[in-house]
Amino acid sequence: MIKSHLIDKIRTTLIQSKYSGVFFHLLILIWVVWILYPLLNTGLMSDDAYNSQISGKILTEGSTLWYKIRDEIVGWAVGAGRIYPLGYIYVYIFYYFDPNVFLVKSITLSIICIDVLLFSKIIRTLTRNQNLAYLCAFLVPLFFQFRFWHDPILGFTFLMPLMCLFLFISILLLIKYLESKKNSYLFYLAILYIISMLTYEIAYAFIFVYVAVFLFGFDKKNSVKFLLIVLFLTFGHFFLGQYIHLSHLSEGDISTYPGSKLNLDIIPALHALLIQITAAFPLTWKFADAAFHQKFYQIGLENFIAYATFATLFCTALFKFDKTSLNKNIIYKILFFSLCALLAPALATAFSGHQKELIDAGFGYGYLPVFIQYFGSCVLFLLLLLFIKDLSSGPHYKKVLFVLIWLVVFSVGAITREENILIV
Repeated sequence: MIKSHLIDKIRTTLIQSKYSGVFFHLLILIWVVWILYPLLNTGLMSDDAYNSQISGKILTEGSTLWYKIRDEIVGWAVGAGRIYPLGYIYVYIFYYFDPNVFLVKSITLSIICIDVLLFSKIIRTLTRNQNLAYLCAFLVPLFFQFRFWHDPILGFTFLMPLMCLFLFISILLLIKYLESKKNSYLFYLAILYIISMLTYEIAYAFIFVYVAVFLFGFDKKNSVKFLLIVLFLTFGHFFLGQYIHLSHLSEGDISTYPGSKLNLDIIPALHALLIQITAAFPLTWKFADAAFHQKFYQIGLENFIAYATFATLFCTALFKFDKTSLNKNIIYKILFFSLCALLAPALATAFSGHQKELIDAGFGYGYLPVFIQYFGSCVLFLLLLLFIKDLSSGPHYKKVLFVLIWLVVFSVGAITREENILIV
């Protein structure tokens, strides 16, 4: 009794302290680093292994860095109608100076840490609920699954964490603009969206997430104004790429990149969509058709201790969370926001030229945008846990439910990390 009272007093003092935000942010960072530190032991894979040879390639061909960058930019625009010069500029310049592999992975991990903190801030800003934001921030790292195939964390030189960073910053800028109605925020938003499109076209999917933000009671006039600007920039970027591509395609000497084509056949698209959506759910990689998997009962002692502790603390916070602090309207809106973050990148992938390879890979695999989907999936699962928790009607039932949720959280965390270590 005394021990329980002491713990509650410490917790209350900590939450009320002016340094509580710094403390929890530091804990979040430590938690993300601990979960993902196996990433630091990986080498360069996927396109990174090829792009890291840029210096040798330049020497062999007697070329220059700027010529190689220009060659890639023009080649993709002409051959596939894709205008994303910034993606090649930052990658080629980065690898030209032959960075240490540990540095590449450290930057990736650092960006992911920032993504998680920004995600927490977005949830807090939209719901006006700090506790929900912290629950989301501590839960989402459990969703990060390493895969053999086109993994957004292990490969592609922090491209998807960077795109996620652009998305989250743009959402916060959008909220600032809609609240203050200052055109300076609108200008920064437009510039950031252009930068996003010129880095990777998954930025097109950001539009659906922006629309979800509009529903949180902001001024409709300014929302429409921003939406029109984003649509104008999107169509302008897309049609400029298609114009360049088609104008050279008519010459008959340009081969096209299959991945840039749209696949609008409904049945294969739905099949690919299901695979891409479920890839963002916990433990799906465990059931993928891969060469080998870690056994369910083989969990390292450090993972057992860490996730048993985390599951206990998380479930305690979950059961203390008062869902009445969120009105139904806010719950519906954050639910829609999360669905958009989950579905928009998946739709873009399912109807793209990567549709067939995604179907061939099968359940458990996910193309690069799955990294953004992890955040949407996390909020949906958290809301589901809160809903299940509030179904309990008696003390004994609550204890049973606490144990069941504890087992789910522990299993997801520990098994996923063991799988990630095995992949590494």
